[in-house]
Amino acid sequence: MNTPRPDIGVLVTRIAGFQPLDAQFGVLAKVSTPAPLTDPILRGQPHVFAVLDATLIAQLPMRLAGTDVPHACLFGDAADRTADAAPWLVQLTPQDRLLRSLFTVDAPDHPATWAFWHARPGILIRSDMPLDALRSHLRRFLRVKDTRGKDFFFRFWEPFVAPLYFGNLATRPDLIARWFRPRDGGRIDAIMAPDPGADDPGLWVIEPQNLPDGPHIPQGSFTLSDTDIAVLTQAQTRRQLDDMATLLARTFPERLQDMPRADLCHLTDTTVSRMMRYGFAQTDTLFRLLAWEVFHGPGFESRDPTGRLQAICATDHEEAEKMIHLAARMAETGLA
Repeated sequence: MNTPRPDIGVLVTRIAGFQPLDAQFGVLAKVSTPAPLTDPILRGQPHVFAVLDATLIAQLPMRLAGTDVPHACLFGDAADRTADAAPWLVQLTPQDRLLRSLFTVDAPDHPATWAFWHARPGILIRSDMPLDALRSHLRRFLRVKDTRGKDFFFRFWEPFVAPLYFGNLATRPDLIARWFRPRDGGRIDAIMAPDPGADDPGLWVIEPQNLPDGPHIPQGSFTLSDTDIAVLTQAQTRRQLDDMATLLARTFPERLQDMPRADLCHLTDTTVSRMMRYGFAQTDTLFRLLAWEVFHGPGFESRDPTGRLQAICATDHEEAEKMIHLAARMAETGLA
């Protein structure tokens, strides 16, 4: 057993300055990762692990079953019933097409159902552990409690979550050791989260610092602190805004196809923030308000010369009732 030293920390860096892979049609010697990422991802290891969300890769269990790639569901006995909504641990070599797919973008003129870069389906793990041992270790973090005993399902494999959560462990050596030095032996050397970015692709690399070798026997059960919960809430909000921006671009391509991703994200963030200050919170409602902003904005509610749109937004009525009145007024003004 090793007791964590006080100088233990975690280093979170973002590697940028690269372009994701294209489909490489007609290329015989295909590469699996952008050149600047090959060493950080593998670092001398013959393989890298991925934790992938089956809700973000269509038919992931079937895709895996049709290969000789080692894989296992993190959901144990429930895997058959929840396979298409579960996280899957996959062991990948540079020769495996799935690793290449994780870094490939889907070109509009050559759509590829196996290009997953923008889907953000999961994280990568550099480890010397066998797949089964790593799976057993990761399963300990799936169903957890906060400090008040409330149950949580911890989606630590989401790329939005990993950099924020693990960065939040910088001054918590016991938790760093718990994650990166499993009690049954082996080690995790890095956790990596692909980040498509607005207009600046990157790879978050999370590495423990000054951890002793050998297994760490943790004291007590794993819990999420109040600051962890705040960080996870921030990550969830960021993911929802990013998803909303993506859906907006797909729904109104004729208006948004030439808008840079960074500007689209800014439009989404500022509009949603403004609408939430009025009391709107439902995703479908916020998306409809976003659509109005695209067609009639910026600040579409201020374009009513009588001020009624802003007045409706500012009332303390229920959200659904406000939307009925807003839609009616939008139609009256010819904005809807």
